[in-house]
Amino acid sequence: MISYMTIPQLEEVITLAKEEIVKRLFDKPITQGSSCLAKESPCLEQEEESDNEEEEDDEPKKITLKLKYLYDESNKEKPQQITIRIVPEFVEELQKKMNVQFITTHEKCNNDTLRNFDWTYSEYKNSKSPIASFPMFRILINTEKAREHLRTIFTQTITSKTLSLWYPKRPSNKDIVNPDIKDEKGLYQSKYPIYIISKGRWEKRLTATALEEMGVNYRIVIEQQEYDNYAQYIAKEKIIVLPTDLPFNGSGIPARNYVWEHSKKEGHKYHWILDDNLDGFYRFNRNKKEKVKSGYIFNHIEQMVEKHTNVMMAGMNYYMFIPEISMNRPIITSNTRIYSCILLKNDIPRLDEHWRGKYNEDTDLSLRLLKLGYSTFLFNNYLCNKATTLTMKGGNAEIYAGTGVEAKLNSLIQQHPDVVKATTKYKRPHHQVNYKPFKDNIYIE
Repeated sequence: MISYMTIPQLEEVITLAKEEIVKRLFDKPITQGSSCLAKESPCLEQEEESDNEEEEDDEPKKITLKLKYLYDESNKEKPQQITIRIVPEFVEELQKKMNVQFITTHEKCNNDTLRNFDWTYSEYKNSKSPIASFPMFRILINTEKAREHLRTIFTQTITSKTLSLWYPKRPSNKDIVNPDIKDEKGLYQSKYPIYIISKGRWEKRLTATALEEMGVNYRIVIEQQEYDNYAQYIAKEKIIVLPTDLPFNGSGIPARNYVWEHSKKEGHKYHWILDDNLDGFYRFNRNKKEKVKSGYIFNHIEQMVEKHTNVMMAGMNYYMFIPEISMNRPIITSNTRIYSCILLKNDIPRLDEHWRGKYNEDTDLSLRLLKLGYSTFLFNNYLCNKATTLTMKGGNAEIYAGTGVEAKLNSLIQQHPDVVKATTKYKRPHHQVNYKPFKDNIYIE
């Protein structure tokens, strides 16, 4: 007899030993050299990078059951974990083909996507039939023999880097996405000026190219010695050349502070400041990410921030951090870090310095604002597709060379030792920030 358990049922046995869990879940031994391992770990929600990259996770742990499949216990290499999702009517068929018994679960769903936010500008909800609601389980493998056997079952390419599989194939999301917005190039503009800080990237102008394709107005901010290079590709009226007497230190801090003052002198209440390696902008709705064709996403964020007078900093989440399977994302994550695509209020009482230091300037500014009692808004429905750090020449690549990554880490710890600690992520030193002390910062004064 095959047993299925839901997440709540699994949580009832969370305090039991691994052997007892297996004993209670299954009526007979696992066949074909496989075994079931019950492991206390965070429930894996996605195949992509987690957006908890910088945050300390103290959420309650959940049990994740992982099936060792054609596993070689003598092989001490790190096992490969694969998440398998199944179209419901094919569960029994897959069990027969794999010749194993397994339990299935599914991702957590919260249809209160707006939470308590008064959002009226565009639709934001889960799909009627999101793929994350489909049965799933996980396996651990550590041999090429196991991969080859899986290839014959799934008739898909499976490598040592494969993270997920569908059986028999991934269903299509048939929802009509974003029926509420007429999205055409140039149809919408931001209310406040958009500045792109750029260095050494005149040939790969990802952010500028994306905004050009959307018909969105912007200005790119560069150093004097690179003017001729950028002027080959960008209209001169869109280029701002930095004064040569700024206190340049290899980072973008002097340019960021210059932009802040430039915006204030033009009489603006807010300004946008964007990294130069954003490869497109997207809207996440009904569990789909769709590339936007105009600037309405900037305009909507501006309107939302203007309504909340204690929000000093806002921005778009990263494309990579919002998987299409997610069914539990609030439209806004409040009081957290804002990166790369930032809307800033120009006049912020009690903020002694604007941008400072050499590293982690966005994390540092986010934390200083939160410590002053202000709020930040990170939008999960509007996304920017940020190129991975250190994968493009130019920008901050020079200051991160050599021991720069370690210096970056130590700098933030020295600035905020109360909420920042060192960790290792993605095989390199990283910082981990605890934003929970600021969770109750108010949005409106």
